[in-house]
Amino acid sequence: MSDTRFFVARDGQEIGPFTRNELLRAIADGRYGAGDFLWQDSVGEWLPLESVQPFDRQIGQTEVIDVVEPAPAPPQPPPLKTPHPDDVRILRGAPV
Repeated sequence: MSDTRFFVARDGQEIGPFTRNELLRAIADGRYGAGDFLWQDSVGEWLPLESVQPFDRQIGQTEVIDVVEPAPAPPQPPPLKTPHPDDVRILRGAPV
C-alpha cells in the first residue's frame, strides 16, 4: 500500500493528513466532495477533488469503493539460451 499522504482544502482550511482509505471513507460519509481541493505529496499542487482518481469515483457513493492496488510486475523470465546442436536433433525427432 502507498504511503502517500492526502490533504483536503475547504474554505481556506487545510485538513489532514489522510491515508487514501481514510479519505475515501470521509468522502463516502459526505464530509468532502466536489468543490473541495486535494493535495497529495506525489503531485505537489492542489487539484479539484473531483478530478483525482480514485476519489472522483467515490463522490456521491455511500459505500466505500473497492480500490485494487496494482499488482507488482511479474519477474522477467530467464533469457532463452541457444540450444546445443544435439538438443535440436532430439527436438526434431532425429536419431542421436
